[in-house]
Amino acid sequence: MEEDEIIPYTFDLPMYMLPHQISGLRTGYYELNHLLSGWQRREYVIVGYTNSEDANEFISNNASASNRVGNMVAIISTDKDTFYSIVDSKMTIVLHNCDSIFDIRRRARRLVREYGVKALIIDDITKLYCQDLKFGSKENECYHISRSLCQLCRELDIPVISLVPVGTNDEDSRLAYRVRQGIGNLGQDADVIIFIHRDENDKLIPLVEKNRSGPISEIHSQSEIGDNYEDVVPF
Repeated sequence: MEEDEIIPYTFDLPMYMLPHQISGLRTGYYELNHLLSGWQRREYVIVGYTNSEDANEFISNNASASNRVGNMVAIISTDKDTFYSIVDSKMTIVLHNCDSIFDIRRRARRLVREYGVKALIIDDITKLYCQDLKFGSKENECYHISRSLCQLCRELDIPVISLVPVGTNDEDSRLAYRVRQGIGNLGQDADVIIFIHRDENDKLIPLVEKNRSGPISEIHSQSEIGDNYEDVVPF
């Protein structure tokens, strides 16, 4: 292809799809990469969702986008039957039946030390528990677990992405309100809070509700999966 053929083609692309460097790990979504500059080291991310299929798709897009540029990701799956079909099995470690926060911390340290894992994703932190500790309520236990995961990402110098199911309310269209109500105190320690939902075309839309280091926005761009545009520097 000649140079004069390349330039017009490039400028036909949306700005968020143009090749550019981001400072963190790719998220699986072009515009989310641009808004957050990728998942950052030592960053604790909470993602609210309303059904498991949306969570599965979001996790798969995240892991697959990282895999494509040689970054290994670990997924803590609280459901042994969950299958992430599009991730690279050689670059993604999926741990099933790992529901103790103490076990997760131990395994995460080993995965980073021995395998060079660059990000940790937990598919549902409400199903985790703290062995031999009493908190009086599941909400208090989840809050303790969330704080522990926040400390873990600082210790290991990697992003940790925790997914949380939030209640649905069809009469309330204010997504930000639903995020706050569903996540509650869990979001206090989060650097980024995202809520994922479906638009009228059944496309998965991430809503960035909190971002300590930048703007918040609803993301309408397509996912990175299924194309060949590279826009990240592996770390």
